Amino acid sequence: MKKRKGEFVDEGEKKQIQGESSQNDLEPRSMTVELMNHQKQALAWMLEQESSGRKGGILADDQGLGKTLSAIALILEASPRSMAQDHASQKIVRGGTLIVCPVSVIRQWESEIATKVAASAPLSTFVYHDKRKVTPEMLALYDVVITTYGVLAKEKCNKVNKVFNRRRAAWIVERQYLSGPLGNVEWHRVVLDEAQSIRNAYTQVSRSCMHLSATYRWALSGTPFQNNIKDLYGFFCFLRVHPYCHNRKAFDEQYEVYEKRGYSLQLKAVLESIVLRRNKNSIRELYEDLMEKYEARISEYSSKGTLQMNKFNMLSMLLRLRQMCNHPALLDSDHLFQVEDDDLIVDEDGSEDGSGHQQMREALSKLQLEAQERQEEFDRKVQEIGQSAKLKAAMMVLDMTPHGEKSLIFSQWTSMLDLIEPQLEEAGIQFSRIDGSMSTRKRVAAIKRFSEDPEVAVMLISLRAGGCGLNLVAATRVLLMDMWWNPTTEDQAIDRTHRIGQTRPVHVTRFVVKETVEERILQIQEEKKKLVEFAFGEKSCKDHSLSIDELTSIFVLQNLKS
Repeated sequence: MKKRKGEFVDEGEKKQIQGESSQNDLEPRSMTVELMNHQKQALAWMLEQESSGRKGGILADDQGLGKTLSAIALILEASPRSMAQDHASQKIVRGGTLIVCPVSVIRQWESEIATKVAASAPLSTFVYHDKRKVTPEMLALYDVVITTYGVLAKEKCNKVNKVFNRRRAAWIVERQYLSGPLGNVEWHRVVLDEAQSIRNAYTQVSRSCMHLSATYRWALSGTPFQNNIKDLYGFFCFLRVHPYCHNRKAFDEQYEVYEKRGYSLQLKAVLESIVLRRNKNSIRELYEDLMEKYEARISEYSSKGTLQMNKFNMLSMLLRLRQMCNHPALLDSDHLFQVEDDDLIVDEDGSEDGSGHQQMREALSKLQLEAQERQEEFDRKVQEIGQSAKLKAAMMVLDMTPHGEKSLIFSQWTSMLDLIEPQLEEAGIQFSRIDGSMSTRKRVAAIKRFSEDPEVAVMLISLRAGGCGLNLVAATRVLLMDMWWNPTTEDQAIDRTHRIGQTRPVHVTRFVVKETVEERILQIQEEKKKLVEFAFGEKSCKDHSLSIDELTSIFVLQNLKS
C-alpha cells in the first residue's frame, strides 16, 4: 500500500516480532513488575537487534506505552556482566549503560530504576548532572549513568589526525572525539531518551551524541520527526546507519525519491530494520465495534418480541458500554467474547441421522476459535491504549486547580480509581481513598488525612461508598468520572461537599464522552429530574431505575446517530 507523504512507517505488525507466544513469556530477571505484552515484544525485538549486526535502533512507541520500562528490562537482560566481558587487560575504560535525557526526566529514570528493579539484584546508578568533577574511571564503576543533553553538549568535539601505517603505504585519517569524561568511556550501551533532540544533525547536542563510543545505540522517541522525514537523518547518524551516516548526499537522494513518489523502498527497508513503533489504538474504534455487536443483538430481541425477557442482558450491555467510555481496561473481556447460546442453533434437517450433532460440534469449535481470536485482539488493543480521554481530561482539570484547593474524584468502579492512582502518583499529587472494601476505621483515617493534611489534594471515592454519611467540606471541587441514570445518586455524592460548614463555592465537573450512550443517559437524568421535581417539589432519594423503553431508546438513539 502506498504511504502518504510524511507518514511514518508503523511497525506494530513488523516482521521482526515473531513467535509472540514465546515472547509473551519473556520476563526480564530481577524486575518487581510484570511487563505488558507489548513491552515484552519490545524487549524481544531489542535483544534481537543487539544480537544482530544492527546493534540498536529506534523504539518509537507512542507516549504512555512504557518505553522507559522496556529499556530498563533490556539493561537487566543484557548487561556487560551477563556477557562475561573482561577488558581489564586493555587500556580502554569500558562502562555500562549511559542514559542521556532532558533534565525534566532525570528523576523519573532514577525512580523507575529504584522501584522497578528488585533489591536482590540492583543496578548501581550515578546521576552526572551537576558540576562535580568525574573521571572516566569513576563513571565506568556504575551499571547505569544518567546525564543530560546539556551536560553532554559541553564535551567539545575535537579533531585528531590518526596515522595508519602499512608495509607499502601510509595515510592520515581525521577522527573526531569528545574531550570530556563521557566521551572517554567505551560504553556498553547508550540510550537517548526523548531522542527527538537530535533531529537536527548539525547541532552541538547531535554531534556530541554521534561521537559517543558505544557497542549498542538506542533512541527512544514517540515523535522521531515533526516536520518531514528529513528529521530522521540525525537518528541515522547517531545509529551509524550505513551508507547514510557518512553520506548526506545518499540520504538526500532517497528523500527526493520519497518526495516524488510518496515512498522510497530503500528508506522503507532501512526503517523496517531499525524502528519499532506501536500506536495507541483508538478507544472510539473499540467502542463502535462493541456498539455494533450490541445493536445487532437488541435488534434480534426486538424482532422476536423478547426485549422484556432480555432486560438483564441489555443492562449488562449498557454497563460495558459505559465502562468503555471510561477506559477499556475496566471491561472483563471474557464476557465480551463468550459464545452466545443463539449462535449454537443448528438446522433440524440433519438431526434424525445424527449429523446435526456433528454440525453443532463443528460450529461450536469454529465459534470458540473466533471468539478467542477476537478476545486476544481486544486485549492487545487495550494494553496499548494507555490513557483514555477521560483520564487525560481529569488530569488537566487537576492541573488547572489552584494550589491549596482539594478535589473529590468519584467513580462507580473501583477499577477506575485503580487506573487514576498511578496518574496522580506520576504527577506528584498526594491523595487519599475510600471505597466499599475498606473498614470503618480505615475510612475514618482516610477522611481525616484528606481533611487535615494540606499536602493531600485529592480524595478518590467509589460512588456508593461516598453516597451516605460522609462530611467532606474540605473539598471545593468534584469530578464525576462516569454517568449514573439516577441523578439523585450523583446529587448525594456532590452533597458531601455542601454540608453545614462549607463556606466556599463548589465546582462540579462531569465527564461525558461525546456521541456515546453517556449523552443519552444525561438526557434521561434531566427527564427524571423534571419528573421528580414535578411530583415531589424537591429531590427524591427514591431509586428510579431504567424502564425497558428508556433502555431500548439508548441503543436506538445510538443506531440513528451512526
